[in-house]
Amino acid sequence: MIIILDSSISSLLSAESSHVLEAIENIAIARSEGNHLVTCEPEIASQILATRLSNRAQRVYYTIKNKSIQELAATVKSKAYIRVVSPDYFSVNRPNEIMVSITFFCSTSTIQPTKLLCEDSLDGKIIAALTKNYLAASKHRNPRLSFRYEHGGGSRITRVFREIECHEACLLLCLVDSDKKYHKDNISAKAKNLIRDRQKNTTHVEILPCHELENLIPTRHLLLLYESTHPDTAMAISSLNISPNTRYSLNYLDLKEGPAKHHRTSNPAEKKFWEGIFKAAQICLTQSASITGLGEQITTDYESLLEDDGLSFLDTDFRPIFEEIAKIVECWGHGCIPIMAN
Repeated sequence: MIIILDSSISSLLSAESSHVLEAIENIAIARSEGNHLVTCEPEIASQILATRLSNRAQRVYYTIKNKSIQELAATVKSKAYIRVVSPDYFSVNRPNEIMVSITFFCSTSTIQPTKLLCEDSLDGKIIAALTKNYLAASKHRNPRLSFRYEHGGGSRITRVFREIECHEACLLLCLVDSDKKYHKDNISAKAKNLIRDRQKNTTHVEILPCHELENLIPTRHLLLLYESTHPDTAMAISSLNISPNTRYSLNYLDLKEGPAKHHRTSNPAEKKFWEGIFKAAQICLTQSASITGLGEQITTDYESLLEDDGLSFLDTDFRPIFEEIAKIVECWGHGCIPIMAN
């Protein structure tokens, strides 16, 4: 994440209190290891360099000072960043600003890469890979993302989130499936509980704007994976993808169980939505009732495909809903090039 050292810590630096110096050293480690992008105004960097620092920290803050103008500019476009302030400092937060007391960084656990909690640890790796490829394809940028991937255990993700938030000092991003089965459906109870239970500003819960994470996988890649093994399902996905009037439904299609799942639903609103979609895509209702899904192993299959060096990503591969997710993932996982020891 981008971490800005605020001018309010100036008086603390002058006093050279032990806990402040400890935090300053820890923050230097976060930058030197590439876990987070640490920056500040040149004057603050100069003041830090005048304190009692290890050789490693001095090297880091010299680098920060020299790159401050360029790196402070990165906060303008960032969805969120941390501003490290004096414990007694008070100000109204800017919309994308997370204020954290410098004492938060007295613990070395806080300078580790952000924890990315998803319902499965493999989900986190896939969404980070998708984000990097989306930014490269659509924004012509190659970000360094730094995460520790946490396994939420499916339905247990609410409990795992509470345990991390209550017992660990760390930065935490939680991405959870909405489980929406059509565009006007409600988000799941677990998603609502996560939003309700979040207590710290150093954690963030983002509800994916689709049924499950699998719905974010580019359609072209799904077809590449399953055209030969699941031809009927692949054909249905292709048909839905042709027109903008039906393409958005791929955000809510149950890819694991397929169109048949929506055909046999007892929810009248869901049934009406999908009947209209299948009709518009020229998929007959009788046919949709027999089209099964791609199974439970989609993310495992896709991870294997991502490891293929020849796999390409096009700007048009990504659905419009992915842009906002990419911004969230990029800002919470914003790392940097490590500063090597001489």
